[in-house]
Amino acid sequence: ASKLTIKEGCSFSSCSSSVNGGAIYAELNFNAALSIDNGIFNDCNCTQPGNGGALCILQQTDSSKIFITDTSFINCLTLPGTSNQYGWGGAIYINISYNPPSLTATNFQLTDLSFTNCKASGAGNNLHILSDNTTAVGNQIKTGYLLTVKDLSNPSNLISDLYTSPSYSYDYMGINKSIELVNLGTINLDLHEPLFEQFFISNVPNPSYIDGNNGKDIKFCGVQSSKCQTIKYSTERNSTPLSGNPPSDSSYSIILTSYTALETNIQIMSTTLLNGLIMIQSDGYDSVENYTKQSIQTSSFSRSLLSISETGHLQLLGLHFDSLNPSSNNPLISIQSDDNQNPEVIIKDLNNGAGEVNISGSTFNSITQTGTGNGAAINAELSGASKLTIKEGCQFISCSSATGSGGAIFAQLTDGTIDIDDVTFSTCNCTQPGNGGAIAIVQEDDGKIIINN
Repeated sequence: ASKLTIKEGCSFSSCSSSVNGGAIYAELNFNAALSIDNGIFNDCNCTQPGNGGALCILQQTDSSKIFITDTSFINCLTLPGTSNQYGWGGAIYINISYNPPSLTATNFQLTDLSFTNCKASGAGNNLHILSDNTTAVGNQIKTGYLLTVKDLSNPSNLISDLYTSPSYSYDYMGINKSIELVNLGTINLDLHEPLFEQFFISNVPNPSYIDGNNGKDIKFCGVQSSKCQTIKYSTERNSTPLSGNPPSDSSYSIILTSYTALETNIQIMSTTLLNGLIMIQSDGYDSVENYTKQSIQTSSFSRSLLSISETGHLQLLGLHFDSLNPSSNNPLISIQSDDNQNPEVIIKDLNNGAGEVNISGSTFNSITQTGTGNGAAINAELSGASKLTIKEGCQFISCSSATGSGGAIFAQLTDGTIDIDDVTFSTCNCTQPGNGGAIAIVQEDDGKIIINN
């Protein structure tokens, strides 16, 4: 039987192929074996329609063996070509030609590997497997613990959630031969499957990263290496995995890494990403240190950018907003509730801290603040040129704060302005040690309070 053994720090650097396997191409038949121990593959690549930036392995029988241990793959790529086909397996591509249940530790071990900046122009940045049944292959690998990968943030440890996290969806992929047969060389990621999708504890990476320029709205987008393009797509996904068990995440973070002009009509409700608890922020947001505010440009749209309803809870941190199309009569942010459900919006450090919020013609009925905090209906911190205007017949009815101040409204002003015009407060209250049954305002520096009618 033929056998190739590579060990003791053998290094393959800047190897390339115009077809398969930038460094090594291997066809393994009866009892053949490929063994790599402590190898290094650096800057290896192949070009479409080739597969396997570093390794392309055809495992023809279950008596053949693939053993790759303690090996590093660095900047290995499958490069785009004129065919726009294949390019699977940025580092490793394996074609398995036997029945997947025969895949065991006796013939298949990929252990203690490390992948750094590997990328596939087709599918599977680190590993791609073509087989009769991707789900079965993934099950065999997980059951036998046949693939282990080092955690680059702490190389002495292995990635603990490799099989269960959607964060690795596009790094370890496969495709069924029956699908490939009628979609030769497809790079449509919806036709490929994450090797371990059946074990995911969530379908949505948390946090999910958004790049309005270079991101792609695909099923498992959101990780740093495969960002989504829009907030709207990211929030409209079903986070419950194939198991049917709801994920344990109680809230989801959406992190904007670039400006975007693509967002409109984002709906945040009680079922959005399971619980309706969403935070949208600029990448690197810090309430103290300097950072870059990412801009959501909306001037070409007439519909509201954000609509919060039912028990939806939205936090907006460190963002910059433009106005809607001048012809629009809709608010930039809409908050609606037709019953006793209380949607909530928290806004911090937007538009360089000089934001203006207008609330008009709205009714806040039977809202109770429980636990710690102030202001059952509205809690505002206004500084600089920030201004909160409540006007045109707004009503606050039976609002109460159980432990804090401001049965309906609490505002802390540091140079900011609150303008209350033509507003009714009825049977609002707070409980000791709170102050202000209807309104409590803490005024500092040159804060302005305007109350009319």
